[in-house]
Amino acid sequence: QIFLSVEGSLTMYVCTLTGSSLDIISILDCTNTITSSLKNYDPILKQHKCSDPHITSVVSVESVLLIGTSAGVLICLSLPIIPGQSPSLMTLPKGHIDGINTLIASPLDHYHMIVTGGHGLEELLHAKLSDDVSEMEGCLTFWRKYY
Repeated sequence: QIFLSVEGSLTMYVCTLTGSSLDIISILDCTNTITSSLKNYDPILKQHKCSDPHITSVVSVESVLLIGTSAGVLICLSLPIIPGQSPSLMTLPKGHIDGINTLIASPLDHYHMIVTGGHGLEELLHAKLSDDVSEMEGCLTFWRKYY
């Protein structure tokens, strides 16, 4: 499967290559996933994060597709994507204050190592006030997903 995103968009196109033809088998819209993950935010912070949201990075590792966004939300979904079915988009519980500008994933023995980079670190599930975030510059977050 091939994953394409248009610059400045929250839409991901899942395609297959058949001969010399690129066929779209699914279209993923990340808008609702980002909106719902930011539901606990102060309205001013939410407006800032959602003012111009777009996909900043995409990486797949074995059976997982990871989508980094300008809102600092990391979206993941299981692969492969079956034509005609809507895959479930999930978010990880932590994110970055601004966009995810680095996204690296690597399979290790019994888990995936995922590294995200961006400005600051915040709890997406509990962030309500501006004091709930870390203002560290150039923050890297390391994730492990067991399989």
